[in-house]
Amino acid sequence: MDEEEGFVLTEFFGGEPYHRAVVCIGTSPDSPNGRFCVDLECDPSKWPAMSDDQVRDEIARKGTPLRRLRVNAAPTLTPLEEADTLLPELDVEVARDRARQYRAAGEIGSRLIRIYTDGWAEARQSQFPEACLYSGGFVNDQDMRACDEFHDGSWVERVAIATRFTDPRLRSLAARLIHSEQRAILPTVDRTRRDLALAARLLDAADGPLTLGEALEATERLMVGADAGSMALLSGYRDYFMDRIARARAFVNAARGTA
Repeated sequence: MDEEEGFVLTEFFGGEPYHRAVVCIGTSPDSPNGRFCVDLECDPSKWPAMSDDQVRDEIARKGTPLRRLRVNAAPTLTPLEEADTLLPELDVEVARDRARQYRAAGEIGSRLIRIYTDGWAEARQSQFPEACLYSGGFVNDQDMRACDEFHDGSWVERVAIATRFTDPRLRSLAARLIHSEQRAILPTVDRTRRDLALAARLLDAADGPLTLGEALEATERLMVGADAGSMALLSGYRDYFMDRIARARAFVNAARGTA
């Protein structure tokens, strides 16, 4: 991928394969395994004449010529000289020539990647561990050994092991597992704190997963113009969400000692 003068990338959408001749133009800034490739249908000479905004519009559109892939995800790649059955209309020599131009003019690829990734560094780290499974890096050896101990230990032993994780994602997920499966072994104060945190996730968006209120709003939008069969199903969902919201709010109020 890094050294070939172009290759055919096969991607699957809706179970259908889509082939395009591309060349790798650089590494993704958020992962050493990430690569950016550009479709060789795009003449490299067109990019220097375009403003940053024009480039951004071109690479942000549906069917963008800029493709992202990961080298450790077993992407489907085919050498250009074997592309005749996948892309019979492809002029291999033109594709190779464009690939050489992209590789020789590294500033073109760097610019495309820079414009595409503008704002990535500004993204705030999520407070939810399941949203940081990739951005938080690999688990270290010490935590891996603690994971084995956690799974082999009793529930009481797991409470202590969970506090030893150095990775905040593992600490949070381990505590959540204990709270979900064996809440009775937790101290009352800790159990109540976690109950309130769970209720908050159900009620307050906080840039997190879908809340009960958002699910209710989405259901009510679907009810507009729905047929009789769908309306009966959606009405059941609406009643369910309204009941869950009322119960969650009542719990929070009672736990906090408010009216």
